[in-house]
Amino acid sequence: MYQHKKQAIHLQATSKIQQAIMASRRSPYVYSPSIGTMPQTYRKLSSSWDTKAGSRDHTANIFCNTTKNDAVLHVPSLLLPLFNELHKKSDMIKELKAVNSEVIVGDDNQTIWLYTMRPSDAMPKNSEELERLYAFVRMFSEKHLEAESYLYIMKNIHIAVSFFVWFFTKKNFYYYTNEIRQTTRGGIQKQWRSILLVRVPVVNVMQNASAPKGRGEIHQKTILSKLEEEQRNVKTGIIKLIGTNCAVDFDDAMTLHNNMSQYMTSGNKNFIGNKPGKKLQKIYQEYMKNDEKIKKMRKSLVHIETTEKKMGMTITIPNNTNDWGELGTPPPPPKLIRCNADYLGSEFQAQVTDNTPPTNILEEENVPESWEDL
Repeated sequence: MYQHKKQAIHLQATSKIQQAIMASRRSPYVYSPSIGTMPQTYRKLSSSWDTKAGSRDHTANIFCNTTKNDAVLHVPSLLLPLFNELHKKSDMIKELKAVNSEVIVGDDNQTIWLYTMRPSDAMPKNSEELERLYAFVRMFSEKHLEAESYLYIMKNIHIAVSFFVWFFTKKNFYYYTNEIRQTTRGGIQKQWRSILLVRVPVVNVMQNASAPKGRGEIHQKTILSKLEEEQRNVKTGIIKLIGTNCAVDFDDAMTLHNNMSQYMTSGNKNFIGNKPGKKLQKIYQEYMKNDEKIKKMRKSLVHIETTEKKMGMTITIPNNTNDWGELGTPPPPPKLIRCNADYLGSEFQAQVTDNTPPTNILEEENVPESWEDL
């Protein structure tokens, strides 16, 4: 009974919201306002949320003790726990992908395209992209929120859309991965990157275009050769900065990382200075990127070679099957002499022909009738 009542409230709320939007909208789009007013609205709201969040990230309890009368803070109090729950118990990229099949996941599986942004900020590029964003937030809220919360979000859809964009694009707020990096001043810090792509990823458009295997392998080997040459130059640059007296083990990633941290950390006895430390940090980051690319490229080439080895062996049959070379034709197979069961155990003469009967055949009267007579 409670479930049917909950569904009825949900459907009624959705119908009322759609009717209100259709009656009051001035643009030809169903869910979004005019593209001209959205950037101003977003700037005001994001400024308020920036002040509220401060230097904290998404795991902090920022929007608490809010009331429905203050939608600017109450909408985030509904969406932030939902985002954190999906992040903790599931995968955010997969959850966003499951909302709408039209979205596109990036080639690294750590980014996703929902709408095309403007070059200047995270706002949609035009009215069509704005409508796409509003429709996505509506479907996302309908899928994950209860009827009452969904009704409240739809009444304040502009705030909800703005918070959705702010959550995923505010720098150093939502961390999809636990990637960290070493900095000169701040030490070890989390590496932030927005999971929302600015535009449609080109790699997903071209991934269906297949090139010949041989050409692809040659191309990968060429790229690998260039990457290895760049890596050698980077290693030379690192050695020049830290000096030849300092030990550098490029084969041990953990030892190398610890040594680089000492050379770049102020106050350490191996600290090489501020300016050299900044240069070393930049070169070391380039080294890490090249090293990751080289590993992936080598793994891809090994996979190609393994696949080729698994292919069936090709046997070449000579055109002239009667040509046996210098050894001549092979001898004929030995002639098989067949005997009946009655002849088993008898001795044969040295030469036996087809017309010569075998000798010393056991006579019938010499065969005992029972084993007891033996």
